[in-house]
Order: sequence, then structure tokens, then C-alpha cells
Amino acid sequence: MAHLHPPTLLPPALLLARQTLFPNSTLPPPAPPSPSPSEAAAAKRSCALSLLSVLPSPVCRLVFGTEDTEGWVSEIAGELDVWGDGYLNKHLGYALLELVVVRVLPELAEKGPEELLRARLGNEST
Repeated sequence: MAHLHPPTLLPPALLLARQTLFPNSTLPPPAPPSPSPSEAAAAKRSCALSLLSVLPSPVCRLVFGTEDTEGWVSEIAGELDVWGDGYLNKHLGYALLELVVVRVLPELAEKGPEELLRARLGNEST
């Protein structure tokens, strides 16, 4: 049976994964508490201001159709609400995971795992 990688690479790869996931051989610290609604609104406003800072004012006036910069910020902040949707984030996460897996194993884009296993084991007829 042909191996994708030599077996001697497995222990260093597992050690690297362990050191990456558990630095100092400990669990990570507990997650910080969720932000309050006012902190979340401030973070969203800050993000909207950062996004607007990369666009020149004439472009903003053309896109938003107004001179009101506060209106620009509120419209961008409203558009950022879509990132708070758990359903959308789940699908985005799965799409990113699929992209990474297909980049690492491009043959999975064409065949499923079962078909690849049968092909690699030589059981094409089943």
C-alpha cells in the first residue's frame, strides 16, 4: 500500500499539532465574556468607521448619495449586521473548510471520500 507521506513524518507532525493547539502543554484560558450591547454597538461603529476610512469622500458621496457622514456610518453598520447571523456564519465556516480541504486534497473536488478510498484500495468494481 502506497503512503501519501513517509511514516517517519507522523510523530513530528503530531508534536507540532500538539504544541500549536496546546502551548505549554496546557489548555487555553477561558474565553472572555461576551460584550454588552453597548460595547458591541461601539465595536460595530468603530469597524464601520475603519471601512469608511479607506474610501475617499467623493466616492462615499457618490455611493451613498448624501453628504451626511453619520448616515454613511449607520448604513455601513447596518450592513455589518449580516455577520451576526449564526446561520450565515455556519455556512461561511463550512465553505471555508471545504476550500481548505480541496486546496490540500484537490481530488476531493471531483470524487467523494468513499470513491477515493475504493480507488486507492483497488476496489473499483464495488
